[in-house]
Amino acid sequence: MAIEARELQLQAEALRLEIEAAELESDRAGFEEVLGAEDGDELATAVLSANTKFYVAYQEKKLSGMKKLWWGDWTARGKDAVVVHLGKPSITGIDNVLHSFQGIFRGKSVTDVIVEEASVVSLSKTVAVVVAKVQIVGSGGKSKTKTVATNVFEYDGNESKWFLISHHSSPILFPDIPK
Repeated sequence: MAIEARELQLQAEALRLEIEAAELESDRAGFEEVLGAEDGDELATAVLSANTKFYVAYQEKKLSGMKKLWWGDWTARGKDAVVVHLGKPSITGIDNVLHSFQGIFRGKSVTDVIVEEASVVSLSKTVAVVVAKVQIVGSGGKSKTKTVATNVFEYDGNESKWFLISHHSSPILFPDIPK
């Protein structure tokens, strides 16, 4: 009797694993169907490309480039846009977010933006999270602020494009993590 029970347990576990494998395959197929990508690496590459475009617009101080990257009024999601600049409270709504970047771009304080170690830390069919170390250089190179930034992107299937919905930047106060 104990042997039969154990056999049934093993069969049940085997079925559970088959179902789990089928679900994973379905998820992978869903990525391909929804985004036209063969695997998660292609999705991550597309998200990192969107992230790079954000920092290029930031570096070049181009509000028009920045506007193309965010959910805007032209989508139902514009109200969900949020940004948190260094030491500032959160700013919500696409108009306010873009206005905040416009203020940064008009100022002379940011002269360079250097992105290091950008990586996708979470990825689904429609949402991705990128974390990176970002160095903000100001005053012609005299001031350097090291930050960690978290950018959240959402995929729009109608436009086949990743849009930025959140940017959060925090200063790195303690660069060395104790072991």
